[in-house]
Amino acid sequence: MSNGGCGNCAGKVDAMRIDARGWRLWLRRGLLAITDQGLMSGSNFVLSIVLARWLSAEQYGSYALAFSIFFFLSAAHQALLLEPMSVLGTAQYRDRRREYTGALLWLPMDYLYRRQRLVRV
Repeated sequence: MSNGGCGNCAGKVDAMRIDARGWRLWLRRGLLAITDQGLMSGSNFVLSIVLARWLSAEQYGSYALAFSIFFFLSAAHQALLLEPMSVLGTAQYRDRRREYTGALLWLPMDYLYRRQRLVRV
């Protein structure tokens, strides 16, 4: 009996169902991430507009400067500590997490110290 060239149609249909579930999961996670980012960015934007209307120019300038410094420090923390810990820390340094964390904390400071000494010379 011929099945139209499909040797394992039932298996392919099951694989398509699993694949469709995977896409739905990724779609849901992606939409949640976009919604989260939109809510955070939108609330920061609205807060900035409200503060710009309520505060004097000097007060708002102080707020904007402090907020910019906070974002700069947050980005540095993310790049120097959190990203390496989440990428390499869990995979390669699982058994030596304390030493790896210490190295991540001291290496940037060592680099800045050495750079400062080179600039002085």
